Amino acid sequence: MLLLTTGFIARAQEGGSAFSLEQAVQYGQKNNTQAKNAGLDVEVAKKKIWETTAMGLPQISGEVSYQNFIDIPTSVAPAEAFGGPAGEFVDLQFGTTNNASAGITLSQLIFNGTYIVGLQAAKTYAKFADEQKLKADADVRNLVQTSYYQALQAKASQKALEENLATVSRLLSDIKAMHENGFLEDLDVEVITLQEAQLQNAVAKSKELSTVTTDLLKMQMGYPADQGIELTDDLVALAEQASTENLAGEAFDMNNNPDYKMATSGEALTALNLKKEKFSRYPSMAGFISHSQNAYRNDFSFFSSEGKWYPTTVAGFKIEIPIFDSRGQASRIGQAKLELEKVSNNKQLLADNLRMEYVSAKASMDVAVAAFKTAKSNTELSDKILNKMTIKQKEGMATSMELTQAQNQQINTQISYYAAAADLLLAKARLQKVLNK
Repeated sequence: MLLLTTGFIARAQEGGSAFSLEQAVQYGQKNNTQAKNAGLDVEVAKKKIWETTAMGLPQISGEVSYQNFIDIPTSVAPAEAFGGPAGEFVDLQFGTTNNASAGITLSQLIFNGTYIVGLQAAKTYAKFADEQKLKADADVRNLVQTSYYQALQAKASQKALEENLATVSRLLSDIKAMHENGFLEDLDVEVITLQEAQLQNAVAKSKELSTVTTDLLKMQMGYPADQGIELTDDLVALAEQASTENLAGEAFDMNNNPDYKMATSGEALTALNLKKEKFSRYPSMAGFISHSQNAYRNDFSFFSSEGKWYPTTVAGFKIEIPIFDSRGQASRIGQAKLELEKVSNNKQLLADNLRMEYVSAKASMDVAVAAFKTAKSNTELSDKILNKMTIKQKEGMATSMELTQAQNQQINTQISYYAAAADLLLAKARLQKVLNK
């Protein structure tokens, strides 16, 4: 029985229909399209390193060719060279109808400045791709957190409105009974009836908002849109925890921010591009050795052991030395320098923006914590007021209008409380993104 129960729980967890906040984030980092593509970019970068490395390793290529001369080329020569009269020419045909050759060539890059820089750039690009993946994971975390909080807020507000509607409906039933017995006026019934109708509209809108926010969360997670999902964390509990954390007191480390890391790697790549342009001025050298076998036949008998194949073997090297290109290379170097300056300027601008974002996010967090605590106190106070007003109304010491006002005040403060909780959590998510926590 224990094994069966354990297996059932494991299958339920694999089904993935219920998610805590952290589980939703982890699911999103595996299934969100942006995160998956970033992971593929990392794999592409790894293969790019080997592609670049292979350019400097031995290269072997083979070649097989066959020619059938339907008309053998004709050459014209002076006839007197062959004992003929002077001033005349004879037509000569050299060669065979069928020619075939097979060869293999080994080449090796000996020195190339741009190749050396290319290796450095490939490794730097791989680092850039890793940082891009980390940034994608951080972005997905922020998106899922934001959507999760909004979905929790919508569900909490919907539940509060539904509970309030149920309370008002029961109250309306009691008031109608008292009205029928002559204890209350028509106005008392009409006031509560109007309140019930308004709450019904509010509940309908809250259900729609809850559906929209849940669908948005599914999209950010990469979760199937046609499958149900349950959120197991509680909005208020998460906000209470956030209000006691000292996230706003943590120091801001610029070098820990994913955007700044990518900007640094981008600057390094641009600097390597400038280095590549400079190295392209240097000579390059490559060596090779080639061997081929050639056969000449008047009939197609290349697979016969009787025919001859004539070998040719060549070895050598090639040096290319840039001499003059009408200052084209100097222009490319100048462009690369300007691009590096632009990238450095953008990196500094990003650093300034990140500092401002940290200051702003930190201030928003402090304000959100204070607002949440105030909203909590207001909710507790409105609950007390409503309880007292309900007792007074039953004892005939308060009118239905006064009770309605107390109920409206209570539901409004409750909704505001949930909004303050969501605002606090959103402020926390914003600060977490800047701090890369």
